[in-house]
Amino acid sequence: MSSIGTGYDLSASQFSPDGRVFQVEYAAKAVENSGTVIGLRGKDGVVFAVEKLVTSKLYETGANKRIFHVDEHVGMAVSGLISDARQIVETARSEASNYRSQYGIPVPLKYLNERVSMYMHAYTLYSAVRPYGCAAIMGSWSEHDGPQMYMLEPSGVSFSYFGCAVGKAKQAAKTEIEKLKLADIPVKDLVKEAARIIYLVHDELKDKQFELELSWVSKDTNGRHQLVPKEIASEAENQAKQALADIEDSDDADIRLDIDFIVGKYFTDIVKLCIITAKRNDIRRVIYNIAELWPTNNFKEEKDSTLCMWTERLHLFQRFFYFCGYIGISFYLAVPLVMTIYTGFTEEEIIYQFPLDTYFFSFLKSNYEYAIAYLYISVVAGTVHMCLYIATDFILTSLVFDVSGLLAALQNDFTQIDEKAENDLSVMTNIVKKHQKLLSVVEKLNHIFGPLLFTQVTFSSIVICCFGFLTIVGKDLIKSLLATFGIILAMYNFCWSGQLLSDTSSDMADAAYNCAWYTRDKRFRKYILAIITRAQKPCTMSALGFSDVTLSTLSTILSTSWMNQMYEDIDVS
Repeated sequence: MSSIGTGYDLSASQFSPDGRVFQVEYAAKAVENSGTVIGLRGKDGVVFAVEKLVTSKLYETGANKRIFHVDEHVGMAVSGLISDARQIVETARSEASNYRSQYGIPVPLKYLNERVSMYMHAYTLYSAVRPYGCAAIMGSWSEHDGPQMYMLEPSGVSFSYFGCAVGKAKQAAKTEIEKLKLADIPVKDLVKEAARIIYLVHDELKDKQFELELSWVSKDTNGRHQLVPKEIASEAENQAKQALADIEDSDDADIRLDIDFIVGKYFTDIVKLCIITAKRNDIRRVIYNIAELWPTNNFKEEKDSTLCMWTERLHLFQRFFYFCGYIGISFYLAVPLVMTIYTGFTEEEIIYQFPLDTYFFSFLKSNYEYAIAYLYISVVAGTVHMCLYIATDFILTSLVFDVSGLLAALQNDFTQIDEKAENDLSVMTNIVKKHQKLLSVVEKLNHIFGPLLFTQVTFSSIVICCFGFLTIVGKDLIKSLLATFGIILAMYNFCWSGQLLSDTSSDMADAAYNCAWYTRDKRFRKYILAIITRAQKPCTMSALGFSDVTLSTLSTILSTSWMNQMYEDIDVS
């Protein structure tokens, strides 16, 4: 008993509570597991094309054909279980023969389609039989009716089509067929289009070998269904292979987008380094300002533990980030090498692959030359990634952590206020001055690193979308996933530290409110009010004022990238 049908799939005559006949759906699944079959109805005829999968090299060429003659003027292409399909073919031949013997004229395709579809439908009505696990496309041409084509499904449903497809890649084939203006295309050109579509939708990864079957019935054949002549079929196959090669070259160019984005990623690293180099004096002054505010002695144990906690948190975060960066770049650099070794054992010719699109002065003629080139690329890429990409990001992260730690330690100063003291303005004045200096440091950080953050935020959303697309359609799935993870992790580095800064600056209001301000004089209360009012607007790292770099920003980037991919997958037709 199937877990899907939950008991309602035991018989073709039984409906499920939601109105489904599972045996018919299972028959349709059998068709979807077969090779692709397409039919094209053009200006002056009908063309059938079949992707006949070859599962063994021991098969004789031409065995188990899937295109049949039903009558002199009617052809049929089948997909699904070949044994079931032969029974449908014999039924159609019997109907055509009976009609010719009874009326003395060829059977009209419309009548033949109705008889065969009724026969297939009958096998979906009784519990003692099962539906046919096949689908069929029938076509004909006559002086009176012109070209006609019908497709019969396992359920017995049939429709007249200009172009149709069944089998594994029916969706991809339908997409290509819809691009054609079939009513204006002569049958000879339809043969080329049919061959091109079959080669285009064939999945080389799952089904490496296949035979292409082509037949037609048209005005040029005097209405007789025939196999396409060998010279025409060979020409169509050669053009299809050439078109497929051109598409693969174009796809390779598209797939190399990931490499171009990686190059752009390293270009961004250079931009970061230039910003830090140009503003190194400003960064030095910010570090000195933080050093002046950093407590050295004469502070309480609570303050000491707070700063130690923030320092340890920064240390753990940096170790984790370095570890992830090291693992990510290692996998990214190792995947092409592993794929090269794999092709060396499985293919006749080794395909040298590199993590970056690199141009050499001469072709690599040996594994030794490949090893040297790969080692050079790995060392350069790893050095740039670890020493530029991560290191430049950590300069900002470390400074933001230090400011956040000082804000957290400053909150402990409110606990130093003695509840019994009638007027303790000295501590409060010191707190206000330190708070103003820390706010000034945050403004300087935004001035220095604003362009860097703006570049990172803008670049991340675009690249995540691109790598998400490459993950879906590209060949380098692992590389695209690793690159996407690396970009998200780099953005998380900024957003998490920015979120901590925002939270600690907001907590200043709570710390000020929780002190014994109600026992102080009016001037003291004004200081408290000023701190609370200022803390209502949290300090944040800003991307040139366009966006605050917090975890909500990261969430927005990821959700935007996800929705873009979701809408790209929607078929608006």
